[in-house]
Amino acid sequence: MFLILWEIGSRSKQWMAPEMFAPFRELLGTLGFKKDYLPWIGAVPAPSAVLKAWIAVLGQGGYWQSWTMSFFRVMGGFFTAMLIGIPFGLLLAVSRVARGIGFPVFEVLRPIPPLAWVPASIIFWPTQELAIVFITFLGAFYTIVINVLGGARSIDVRYFQAASRWAPRAGTSSGA
Repeated sequence: MFLILWEIGSRSKQWMAPEMFAPFRELLGTLGFKKDYLPWIGAVPAPSAVLKAWIAVLGQGGYWQSWTMSFFRVMGGFFTAMLIGIPFGLLLAVSRVARGIGFPVFEVLRPIPPLAWVPASIIFWPTQELAIVFITFLGAFYTIVINVLGGARSIDVRYFQAASRWAPRAGTSSGA
């Protein structure tokens, strides 16, 4: 339904007379906007035009090269965030000392949106690729740490007690 309305709205220049919007255009002019342009009427291409342009781009090698590079940037940032975030989250969940030292710093940095790190990443990382991977890393890192921390802390204590009871003791080859 939304796509149908979008298609009709994008073609509104073809069947709506500009005189219909004259009073509204004058109101916009008094408010300080340009009178000759209504950005939301017919400015967005129709879905059929977008699909036609996308099909034309699909055959170009540059499209697939950009797609592949973006994929590897996202996967690089995400896997690095998992590689660092999961052990860090487990460390925060298990160790009171680590939680006391690391969690306050983590909580100070967590509210900073990844987009705000762009200038610093451009300055501190030697290549543009590493800067992009770092921003992706930040987007995933905080979420991974919070989820691992919450998941690890919600494990029932009885499971830890059972595991410690059945763990092999020093000098023996079997448990208990």
